[in-house]
Amino acid sequence: MKKRVLVILAILIGAALIGIAVWWVSPKVFLDDVVAERVDRIEVFDGSTGQSFTVTHEEEIAYIVSNIQSIKTKKDELSSGYDGCRFYLNFYDRAGKKLDSFILNSADTIRSDPFFYRAEHGVFCVDFLQALEEEMPLYHE
Repeated sequence: MKKRVLVILAILIGAALIGIAVWWVSPKVFLDDVVAERVDRIEVFDGSTGQSFTVTHEEEIAYIVSNIQSIKTKKDELSSGYDGCRFYLNFYDRAGKKLDSFILNSADTIRSDPFFYRAEHGVFCVDFLQALEEEMPLYHE
């Protein structure tokens, strides 16, 4: 009886470890369930400058959403304990409901607690957001 319990316990632990490994290496696509046409605005905070701006033009929203959706990421290290960010993004629908939020730390890194996610191929739209910020009237939060 004791041996049977140990075998069952070993099988359960092995299955759990395999499940965790699959979860860890499975690619993640951000905004995968968001339809760009339903996004009313993207509120952006630039951690480098301390400035905020809002993206409301449909074409710009569509570009940002499609860019982020087009890049698969892999979990990297834990992001707990790290301060600072490049662009903190909040996506809202027309009813004001928050659809998603995360941090674009760099052209190849998203921070979504408690992990950093690295792009497998391609780059995120950090340069595009920086150009939008330079063109838009800015306000402090």
